[in-house]
Amino acid sequence: MIFLSMNLVDGDFCVRSHSGPLWGRHNPNTLNTTHPVTTLVLATLAADNNEWISDELSDLLGSSTNLHTAIYVVDNPLAPLHTPTNKGHESLAYLSYIIDFYSTLPEISIFLHGHPSAWHNNHLLNMSTSEMIRHLNREKVLREGYVNLRCHWSPGCPDHLHPQATAFDSTKTEELHIAATWTDLFPEEPLPPVLSQPCCSQFAVSATAIRRHPVEKYILFRDWILQTPLSDYITGRIFEYFWQYIFLSEAVYCPDPRICYCDGYGVCFEDPEGYAGYFELVMEVDQLKKELEAWARFREGKLGGRAVRDGDEGPDPVVEGGDAREGWLEGEIRGIEEELERRRGEAFEVGRDPLRRARAIEMARDLTMVDPKDGPPFWTAR
Repeated sequence: MIFLSMNLVDGDFCVRSHSGPLWGRHNPNTLNTTHPVTTLVLATLAADNNEWISDELSDLLGSSTNLHTAIYVVDNPLAPLHTPTNKGHESLAYLSYIIDFYSTLPEISIFLHGHPSAWHNNHLLNMSTSEMIRHLNREKVLREGYVNLRCHWSPGCPDHLHPQATAFDSTKTEELHIAATWTDLFPEEPLPPVLSQPCCSQFAVSATAIRRHPVEKYILFRDWILQTPLSDYITGRIFEYFWQYIFLSEAVYCPDPRICYCDGYGVCFEDPEGYAGYFELVMEVDQLKKELEAWARFREGKLGGRAVRDGDEGPDPVVEGGDAREGWLEGEIRGIEEELERRRGEAFEVGRDPLRRARAIEMARDLTMVDPKDGPPFWTAR
């Protein structure tokens, strides 16, 4: 477990490990266009193991690359950086950071959960939080002000919360509370018909975008979370779909995933259809893995007399030869995974070339991504 302390000395912001060296010191007001001064803002629990940060990002942390950390603990009031209470999921930690450091914000703040990987991270970045940090195009954050770190649409896009809804939806339990909350937090602004962005409250924001509002606005947001009778879960879910409005004044923020990957992380497919092709292979290998797992369960006596293939009851191993089938599945999975890694490597190569990268973005823009009759394509949900 890494224990951190935060000091403010002569306007400098220090993060120190009690068991290790100084992680970094910077003056947040010093502009560096090559490596914009960036702070990773993590919402964590006291029980979380944060060693992945130094294990996976040690080469990036420190003064030379201007990458630093502010780790908030939501359930330990004695932690150097902590929230008033544990409510609102990550939102209270994020708002506390903005309030605490409003006058000395770095050029970019990256708001994250405290996990090294998560289902809602990006598939083409191996579901890895550190890979998202490592490959994030900080210039894009400065240019646009706000970047949702998740490229895939589902859940959250393209048409998610309807603030004027009157019927309860068990998949969007916060929806019926949006209208009243909006009146509390944005009393002079009209209620939008839709609120949408990719889940799950991980994003990067420029200091300029944060300072669109005075610090008193963020204090209002935090006080509302502390005082509302709504639950921890509901308040967190509400803010999950408010962040894009807070920083951009946009109710719907659903960028094309291909452009998100390419412009945001340098993972670019010169043929825009190559993105869909990649995820077709992902779906294929996922299905093969499910079948392989079913054969293993059969061998362990957990499936009665049959294995499962393609989501249904499959062949009798005695008749079709389970060992041979398992060997074939393992070979197919290995081959597809090698092909996926090859395509992923090619996508990074394209992203490293400014001309090819720009061409890939333009080609993606030229394609209609969503067919209104069929809904969003399957690969926006991976």
